[in-house]
Amino acid sequence: MHRPLQLAQQKLQRKGCDLLVFNRVGENLVFGQDTTEVQILASEAAKAQLAATGSESEIGVRVRGTKAQAAEAVIGCLSRLLTDWPPRPQADR
Repeated sequence: MHRPLQLAQQKLQRKGCDLLVFNRVGENLVFGQDTTEVQILASEAAKAQLAATGSESEIGVRVRGTKAQAAEAVIGCLSRLLTDWPPRPQADR
């Protein structure tokens, strides 16, 4: 059986996403809780783009805290990716 994080990484590649936010679900996790834990995964292209802005250290790091803190981390990554808008064309997208 695959570990959930491995499945999330495969999904990121399969879907051709720039970012994917991974969180574990289950009893006493996420739903109905005040806090959460997420991990922001990025494609190789997004990692390179974030490295150019000095933000690559945020990728793959687990964010633990309130849901607002997790959302802030995701929005921060998105905003840094969007500073290089429009994205470069990618085949099969």
